Amino acid sequence: MDTHSYSLQGQIALVTGASRRMGLGAAIARELAAAGADICLTYYQPYDTTMPWGSDPAGPTQLLTELQALGRRAAGLPAVMFVVGDAVDREPCQREHRALPACGQRACAYWLRHL
Repeated sequence: MDTHSYSLQGQIALVTGASRRMGLGAAIARELAAAGADICLTYYQPYDTTMPWGSDPAGPTQLLTELQALGRRAAGLPAVMFVVGDAVDREPCQREHRALPACGQRACAYWLRHL
C-alpha cells in the first residue's frame, strides 16, 4: 500500500552518495523508489574507508537489489574523481563515462534500458 501523498511513477531519480546501506543516500533512494521512481545511483566507496563509520563494500549492490525487489528499475555506477593538488582531474571521470550518451536523466534512462 502506497502511503505517499505524491507519485513519482514514470520518473527517474539520480541519487548521489549511496555507498552505504545505512547512509543518507540509501535512505533517499528507498524513499524515492517507494514513491514510484526508478533509481540511478552513484557511489564513491574510497571516501568511506577514511571516515570513522567505515565502508560498506556490499552496500551499493545490496541496495540495488533491494530497490529492484520493490519493482523498480535500479542501476548504479561508481563515481570516479581524482584530486591532483588543488585541482580536480576530470579526465578519469570522462573516460569512465564515455559510453553514456549524456549526463543527467538521459544517462539514467540509458542505464535502465540496458539492465
